[in-house]
Amino acid sequence: MRALPSVTRSKEDALKLAKELTVKAKQAPAKFAELAKANSSCPSAPKGGDLGAWQKGQMVPAFDDAIDKLKVDEVTAEPVETPFGYHVIKRNALPPTYAGAHILIGYKGAMRAAPDVTRSKEEALKLAKEVTARARKAPDTFAALAKQHSADPNGQRGGVLGRWPKGRMVPEFDEAIGKLKIGEISAAPVETPFGYHIMMRLDPDKLPEP
Repeated sequence: MRALPSVTRSKEDALKLAKELTVKAKQAPAKFAELAKANSSCPSAPKGGDLGAWQKGQMVPAFDDAIDKLKVDEVTAEPVETPFGYHVIKRNALPPTYAGAHILIGYKGAMRAAPDVTRSKEEALKLAKEVTARARKAPDTFAALAKQHSADPNGQRGGVLGRWPKGRMVPEFDEAIGKLKIGEISAAPVETPFGYHIMMRLDPDKLPEP
């Protein structure tokens, strides 16, 4: 399933390679990412095969069942077959969980910007800096500022994004919020392909009500 046209190996050849990679991965788990980059057919290959975090049931049953039996850093004893092919699986520790709110200032041409957004990138940055200053001066107004200015639909919820595992957001966003203390607002707007973000890091165990 979803095999690229360029994949010409037979099922038997795939199983043979998967077994060889399993042996190498079990002998040197620290080199798992290198093996994935060099051999994996999954789009996650450039990231060393890292799939991030997911809720049980989101993967095909054979995959979930196999990883459920592994300890952290353990590699499957044998390749795991699914409709997509053969998998050599290593269980990773869960990434940190972030929680936060943001105010998105979009501009014409930004990713997913609404058709009615006409401000330029320069105008967006100027507004984002103004909103940042106001939010940092009076943090308790953050939700009101999000409702007034944010281009994200969750602006009407005070900009609250909920909680997510590290790696779910675009890298610039995760990197920036990871440097904030809980309750802290970013000192400057953070640029991503979606526009400029004013961020507030929240406690994942104490999220405000929507």
